[in-house]
Amino acid sequence: MEKLKMQNHDVIGSNIDKIAGLFPNCVTERLGKDGKPELTIDFEKLQAELSNDILAEGEERYQFTWPDKRAANRLANTPTTMDLASLP
Repeated sequence: MEKLKMQNHDVIGSNIDKIAGLFPNCVTERLGKDGKPELTIDFEKLQAELSNDILAEGEERYQFTWPDKRAANRLANTPTTMDLASLP
């Protein structure tokens, strides 16, 4: 019987791979926190690839937001080895 990997999928890495497939010139390398090279997105190049007109800062638009929304997104995309049985 094959054992299951008890770790969730690396969502951020998967998204970077998808962007690299569509826009390879928008992906670059940098040194990560551990000193090893990692892929990252050059958002200025990606923004130029996706739009002729760039939305100006403060320009009115619809968005759904709340305090610490970025922190919640980072937490949701953090790899984990926990399962529902280990929750209190």
